[in-house]
Amino acid sequence: MASKDDMTLPLQPNFAYHIYNRGNNRAPIFFIEDNYRFFLQMFREKLSGYVDTFGYCLMSNHFHFLIRIKSAEDVLKQAMKESMNYHKNKNAGNLKFSHYGSDFLYEDSLEGKDPEVFSKRSRESRDMTYLLNMSYLLKKENFPPHPAINTLCSSILSEKFRGFFLGYCKAVNKQQGRTGSLLQRPFRRKCITCPADLKYVLSYIHHNPIHHGLTQHYEDYLWSSYVPLVFERNSWVSCTEVMALFGSMKNFLSYGASFKSLKSEQLKDLFDIPFPEEIPLLAPISL
Repeated sequence: MASKDDMTLPLQPNFAYHIYNRGNNRAPIFFIEDNYRFFLQMFREKLSGYVDTFGYCLMSNHFHFLIRIKSAEDVLKQAMKESMNYHKNKNAGNLKFSHYGSDFLYEDSLEGKDPEVFSKRSRESRDMTYLLNMSYLLKKENFPPHPAINTLCSSILSEKFRGFFLGYCKAVNKQQGRTGSLLQRPFRRKCITCPADLKYVLSYIHHNPIHHGLTQHYEDYLWSSYVPLVFERNSWVSCTEVMALFGSMKNFLSYGASFKSLKSEQLKDLFDIPFPEEIPLLAPISL
C-alpha cells in the first residue's frame, strides 16, 4: 500500500513533486479521447498559475505529473488575483478563501496584528487581509519567513488540486451516468529533491505506455509530455528547464533510450498497482 506520507505530504513552495493517482477500484478514469483533453485543459486552467509542469502521462486508469510549486510570493499573488476575480465576478470556478478555514487564519494572525481588526470583517475579507499581510512580509527586507506562509500556500495548493479533481470527476460522472468517487482519495505525491531523481522520474513517467504495452515508441503516445517536450509544441510544459536539466536535447533522447533498455523486472515495483511506498532509484544512467 502507499505510505501515509504519499497522501498527506504538504505541497510547499519551490519544491518539485511527482503527483499521481488512479481510478477508484482500479477502474478507468478516461473513457473517450475528449476526456484526456478535458483533463489536461482543466489542469492548465486550475494550476498553471501555481506550478511549473515538467512532464505528465495519462493512462486509461491512472495519471502522473511532475511539477514544481512556484514561489510563495507567486502562489499568494495568484491566489489573491483569483480571489479578487471571484468577488468581482462571483465565478464559482475561482478561489473563495473561506475554503481555507478562517479559524486557522484568525488564530495564526501576524504577530502584533490586532485580532479585533479581523472580527469586524466578513470571512472572505478577513482572509484577504491576511493574504495581503503575508505578501507584504515576503517583500520586507531582513524579515525571517513567517511560519504560516508555507502552511497557507500548502492549503491554497491543496484546494486547487481538490477543485481540479472534483471538477473533472463531476463532468465524467455526468457523461457516464455514474455516481460516486471516480478517483482514489487523497491523491498521491512524492517530493523530488535532486536533479538526478527528477530525470529518473520524468523518464519513468514517459515510459508508462511502453511498460503497459500500448506502444514501443515514446513519440507514438498522444497523452504524455514526451512529444511536446521534444518538439516544443506546448507552451505550458517547461521545455527549456527540462532540456537544461538533461543538458541538451541529445542527452534527453539518449536518457530515454537507455531507460527503455531496462528489463521489465527492474521496473516492476515502479508500475505495480497499488503504488509502492518508495520509488527505487537505479544507478544513474551514463549519458
